[in-house]
Amino acid sequence: MKKRQVTVSGKRITFLDPNDCRVKAGCKNGDGIRRTRPHVMRNLLKSLEKEKVMEALETRIKEVIEDITALPEGADRTFDISNLGMDSLDVTEVVIELEDEFGDEGLIIEDSAAMGWKTLGDIFDYVKENIKTPLS
Repeated sequence: MKKRQVTVSGKRITFLDPNDCRVKAGCKNGDGIRRTRPHVMRNLLKSLEKEKVMEALETRIKEVIEDITALPEGADRTFDISNLGMDSLDVTEVVIELEDEFGDEGLIIEDSAAMGWKTLGDIFDYVKENIKTPLS
């Protein structure tokens, strides 16, 4: 039997025999196996894949920002970027570096949009919505 383990948001999920559409999700009732319909399994896998893509995208964005200024450990989507002490020149540098990093995906950042960013989540969402690689 094939097993595939994935950790999403700190929760470990083990997929058992996807052709039989069974999911073991750490349940404590019975054998812990919850049966699902095939379309539910497909949607779950798509959701997990999309989440992994978003995590990779967010990691790339954080790396770009860290090349310009230090991000505190554990900075997440809600982190207020005004706490980084960046001036307008630093923000412009972040914009240029993000456009370079995501140039293959067709990212172009409007100055007015960049000046409206308040949190890391704003940056993540802007990049996600404006790259040509679909995440839906």
